[in-house]
Amino acid sequence: MRTVTFRSVLHGTARMAGLDPATGELSPETAARLGEFISSRLREAWEFDFFAETMLLEQRAFRDEWDAAATYAVGKEVYYAVDGLYYECLVENAGEIPATATSFWALVETLDPYIEYAQPGKTPIGHVACVSVRNPRTSRNALRLNFSFSEKGVQVLDPLRPALVWIEFRRQAPEFTAEEWDSSANYATGDVRYLPETGECYRALQAGTNQNPATQTDYWVKVDFPFVFSKYVKQAAYADWLDQDGQPEKAVAVRGEQANPAPGTAWFELMRLQDVEMGQQGQFGKVSVEAY
Repeated sequence: MRTVTFRSVLHGTARMAGLDPATGELSPETAARLGEFISSRLREAWEFDFFAETMLLEQRAFRDEWDAAATYAVGKEVYYAVDGLYYECLVENAGEIPATATSFWALVETLDPYIEYAQPGKTPIGHVACVSVRNPRTSRNALRLNFSFSEKGVQVLDPLRPALVWIEFRRQAPEFTAEEWDSSANYATGDVRYLPETGECYRALQAGTNQNPATQTDYWVKVDFPFVFSKYVKQAAYADWLDQDGQPEKAVAVRGEQANPAPGTAWFELMRLQDVEMGQQGQFGKVSVEAY
């Protein structure tokens, strides 16, 4: 994915608002407010359509793959990759092989075919575009499957489904903030902080203190800002700034109308991106979702 630094978006938005970061006009409080606008508008663009920059295609099982190092409670279901079957734990155990330890495991007779939105060790699923039998990028007949959604996850409805399916989905929108990292603070898993030295945001992978996000990759991961949305986000975040600054009419002019946006407005830029992605690059598709 093509990326830009979060700082370039933050400072670009600030300059639109008449604030020069180089001269100290961008205070921490103002930066924090702009950061909120930027993160919110990025999510809006991210979820506007199935843009290629936001998508992943992965083969998934309906349950976590069996792990010899894990301890399993009674009733836990697993996928055993050696034979491609699903098993249910009968007796709490660790290291007992599902296919051979029949006192501890039994074949799942009726599998509820759902894929959790956040499977351990896998990329969390945002929104689903396609579920198929085969890889749609390498097969001319991928055989799309019907699916729906439940509190458990993505429910595959076709009874003749394979043990593993291919799922194309939009990743969850990344979060950004202008709140700076503090070496004396204790951060929880999932916290996001901004590091001015690099101009990037980082998300905590595990709790810890005094771990520099730029160097301690066991504790932090850089959050990439997609280049494709940078222009829209700066314009839309600037419009939000105008709204909170008591300039609603100017904000509307910068943001544009959703139905018929004028050239140069934020909404025009987002529509232009959609046209390039879906029209010029031919990224058309259909989603086979069953609704009730």
